[in-house]
Amino acid sequence: QVDVNLVAATAETEPVPDDGDAADDPAVWVHPVDPSLSTILGTDKYGGLAVYDLAGRQLHFYADSEPNNVDLRYGFALGGRPTAIVATTDRATETMRLYSVDPTTRGLVPLIAVPTGAGLYGLCMYRSAETGRHYAFVTYDDGTVRQWELFDGGSSVRAIEVRSFRVPGFRPGGDQITEACVADDELGALYVAEEDAAIWRYGAEPDDTTPPVAID
Repeated sequence: QVDVNLVAATAETEPVPDDGDAADDPAVWVHPVDPSLSTILGTDKYGGLAVYDLAGRQLHFYADSEPNNVDLRYGFALGGRPTAIVATTDRATETMRLYSVDPTTRGLVPLIAVPTGAGLYGLCMYRSAETGRHYAFVTYDDGTVRQWELFDGGSSVRAIEVRSFRVPGFRPGGDQITEACVADDELGALYVAEEDAAIWRYGAEPDDTTPPVAID
């Protein structure tokens, strides 16, 4: 018999507009001056991207896409100024969408939609401790992982693909679903979930060729 410790929520967000398996992935933006003004970004994968305050009240909703995953990083030089940027995978248009955070409104400013090809699924971001460069990883439902480096484009962002690989279970015609990923900026590690197989650890730098390690 397994002992189960019940954990009660202290708050919850308002429901996203769409029903069913719609609310999918969150990220938290920490306000640079007042942590109480931080926000939660949440995907409605059938209808848009929501921004909530810490009490769960919806502040903004962007019905511009069907975002599956969302992530963010701080300190991106946008027009030469340090900016927090947000990335999502939009399965409706097969693009990676990028936004900047407006600290005054706590809302998002759309920047660019980067074509990423069919079958995209999950996403995570990475800022290299070695170089300070920013990256986005996009996962695909055939087991592919692609890495883009993000550059300052003045009023927008430029993205260039710098690496592509497949999870160890890949076989042609197989069903190697990869969705969730997360990067550890301090240690330079990327963790990718291959469903029904393992959580794999890779090096997050674009030139890393270290074989993946099964963490779980």
